[in-house]
Amino acid sequence: MNAFDFQKAKAVQLLKNGNAYVIPKRNGRFEITELYLVPNPNEVSCKEYDDEVFYYYKSKQYSSDEILHYKWFTLDGRIGLNPIEYHKETIGLGLAALFFGADVLGNGAIQPGVLETDTMLKAEDAKTMSEQYSKNYGTNATGKNIPILYGGLKYKNIILEPDKAQFLGTKQSIIEDVCRIFNMPPSIIHHHLNSNYSSAEQQDLTFLKYSMNPFITRMEMEDKCKLLSEAEIQSGNVYFKHNIDSLLRPDFEKRVEGMSKMVNSGIIDRNEARAKEEMDWKDGLDEDLVNANAIPNSELVNYYQAKIKSLESRATNQNPNE
Repeated sequence: MNAFDFQKAKAVQLLKNGNAYVIPKRNGRFEITELYLVPNPNEVSCKEYDDEVFYYYKSKQYSSDEILHYKWFTLDGRIGLNPIEYHKETIGLGLAALFFGADVLGNGAIQPGVLETDTMLKAEDAKTMSEQYSKNYGTNATGKNIPILYGGLKYKNIILEPDKAQFLGTKQSIIEDVCRIFNMPPSIIHHHLNSNYSSAEQQDLTFLKYSMNPFITRMEMEDKCKLLSEAEIQSGNVYFKHNIDSLLRPDFEKRVEGMSKMVNSGIIDRNEARAKEEMDWKDGLDEDLVNANAIPNSELVNYYQAKIKSLESRATNQNPNE
């Protein structure tokens, strides 16, 4: 699979099951040649012996440094909690509301109820009337007929109506509760009822800070601990870092303004700025620019002394008789 499908499948497993496992395959020189994503995380078991954690997958044992274990949320640091099972009451309430709406709409908005009458009915008449009503207007009715009641019959609901049950409010509340489970701003999934963001940029920054940053930090730390050698970790030159620039890209005007400040301050050269905007390299633009007005504090006295001498020399040249 390509890198995008690999990362997305890993993230979906992590959010759906609470755990995701990747087995690195190495050659004789201990170099990584392949990263195998375990298709079903439930097939992996974890056990601890003498302060060492071991994993078992398809009758094979792996030590903790031989398998990458990504956890959604954990209480013991060893196994991640399944968010669906851990919050089954909240999700169950949402499913109940969904099925309730499906039953009401699927039955032509005719809700379950009873037929009432003030007169006495024979058992045969009551049975016949019940069967006919169920056939014409019940859940198995073939057509959307309009109920016609006769003989003083009245229809009475036996469940709460959707408006009295606050059906829409319950659905909206469930959406927000599920978003809290996964630490997701509701506006990201287009639930904008209570959104107070003044711009898409602020929304993206909130999503990145409170949702994505903890999520990707878990992955980066796991990759660093188990995919790098001790020498690479100690050097500090090799590390894992997700590219989040696409979430931080503001509108064009602010982006150009920020890039201009970095170029004029000598932080990056003009070709590096062009590369960030995916533009071609050009000759003569790879030299850092220096702001002439910004000088070190230690050179301040020499700078002004030179300015004074320059002004005195200019004044002498303009008035040679003095």
